[in-house]
Amino acid sequence: MSTLCAQPSLTAGMLNSVIELWRYPSAQACHDARKAARGVTQWRECIAAVTPGVEYFTSSFMHACPFSPMQ
Repeated sequence: MSTLCAQPSLTAGMLNSVIELWRYPSAQACHDARKAARGVTQWRECIAAVTPGVEYFTSSFMHACPFSPMQ
């Protein structure tokens, strides 16, 4: 299970960017969730509708700082 932590907007960098920060208990949990989503018809239909307008996509794994309340 994951939690959407933030969906900020940018005023600098690549235009028309969407950033989503999702909190997972581990990188493996993220991998498993993405793999499971591929088996859901509605998710595949949504991605098929959105991706024609996508020119660039990236994923990053970040870890909370020791002082972060996100621990």
